[in-house]
Amino acid sequence: RRPRHAGQERCQRVKREEASGYHQALSFLAASEQLRRGNLAHYDDTWHIVENGEAVPPSAVFSDCAVKPSVSEYARAEKAAEKAWISHSVISFDYRVVEVPRNRLLDPACDALVFGHLPAGSPQRRSAEALPQRRLIVIDETVNDLYGARVRAYFEARQVQHEILVLPMTEENKTMDLALEVAKKMKQFNIDRRTEPVIAIGGGVCLDVVGLAATLFRRRTPYI
Repeated sequence: RRPRHAGQERCQRVKREEASGYHQALSFLAASEQLRRGNLAHYDDTWHIVENGEAVPPSAVFSDCAVKPSVSEYARAEKAAEKAWISHSVISFDYRVVEVPRNRLLDPACDALVFGHLPAGSPQRRSAEALPQRRLIVIDETVNDLYGARVRAYFEARQVQHEILVLPMTEENKTMDLALEVAKKMKQFNIDRRTEPVIAIGGGVCLDVVGLAATLFRRRTPYI
C-alpha cells in the first residue's frame, strides 16, 4: 500500500503542477492579448493608460500600442510610488517598390527618382509635387564613372537642388567610417527626413552603408 500511496501522491502533485502551469500560461496569454489590443488613449495633450471600462472623451485617439503597469519589485511598500511597465509597441515598416522600364529611370521626363517612393495620386505625392525638391545622392564610384554625368543631368533638368557624394562602395571598404562619412554629409546637406529621402545608387554595399547612416542620422530617415 505504501508504494502505491506514494505513487498516487506524486501523480497528484504532478497534476497540480501541470494545472498551475496551465493557468499561468492562460494568464500570460490573456495579458498578452490585452496588450495587443492597445490601452493607450490620447487626449488633453497627453497619453493615458485606459483600464477596461474607463470612460474617455469622445475625441480621444486610441493607439495599437499598450502599457501594462505594476508595482516595482524593488518598491519598499505595496502602495509605493515606484512602478514597473511592460510596453507592447506596434511598429509599422512599410515601403513602396516601383519598377521603371529599361532606359527610362534617368530620363528627365520620368519623375521616379524624385517622387516614385510616393504612391501616384496620393495626398503625400501631390503635396511633394507642389514643393521645391532637394536630394542628397550617394553613388558608388564605379557607377558614377558609368552614369554620373546622366545622374547630374537628370536632377538639373528636373530643377532639383542636389549634392552628390561619390564613395568606393566595396566589401573591403564597408566600414563604420564610411557610414559616418555619409551621415556627416546628411548633416551638412541638412536633409529633412520627412520630405527628402536620401538616394543611394549602387549595389548592396551602397544600400547597406546608406541604410545604416540614415538610421544613425535620425530615426526613420528614408532612403531610396
